[in-house]
Amino acid sequence: MPWTRTVCAAALLALITGCGAAESATLPAPAAESAPAVDKAAKPSPSTEPVDTIVEPAAPITHQLTGVMSVHDLSQSDTADGPCTAGSLGAGGYEDIATGTQVSVYGGAGDLLALGNLAAGQLEMGQPQQVDDWSNAPEAPPVPDVEAPQSEWDAFNKATDEYLDATMNLPQKTVYWGWCTFPFTVDVPDSDFYSIEVAHRGKVNFSRQDLEAEGWVVALSVG
Repeated sequence: MPWTRTVCAAALLALITGCGAAESATLPAPAAESAPAVDKAAKPSPSTEPVDTIVEPAAPITHQLTGVMSVHDLSQSDTADGPCTAGSLGAGGYEDIATGTQVSVYGGAGDLLALGNLAAGQLEMGQPQQVDDWSNAPEAPPVPDVEAPQSEWDAFNKATDEYLDATMNLPQKTVYWGWCTFPFTVDVPDSDFYSIEVAHRGKVNFSRQDLEAEGWVVALSVG
């Protein structure tokens, strides 16, 4: 039937034209997604990462070593435990044992561990003695030159007689005789063995057990 074909053809043409128009139309842009709201009051969650712990190194172990250096040669002081000079009345030879003399402490391998110094000497085991008091004695007259005139020699002889008379009966005073001891204190690091030397008088050896048993107190002597 011609009419039916015409209608169908027209309908098909209209359908095709409509589809092309739909394809050429501008599509609306998609709506932008909004950022999620931030809760300002919320606290950050604690970190689960491990935290490095700083470990302070342990302080080295030290010991306070105390002792005395005694000179077993006769010394004198004005009091029973007063200041003294080593061997002041004896044979002598102890000039190196005095206030400030170095005290050296070595380890078992001979390595130097610590240094100290002797304090002032102090009389030990002082015993009282009566001696002449020379504090107010006159001075001995000077000897003239060998070529001096006879008058000078006569004056010297007279002054010598007077000096001897004045010193024959000096007043007495009490002094004390004993050993002169010098204390010292040295802080030493921990070690299995120690060697202690005063001046250059030779090393004296101790183990740590020996010193611990004696409360870290030593007694050295010479003479």
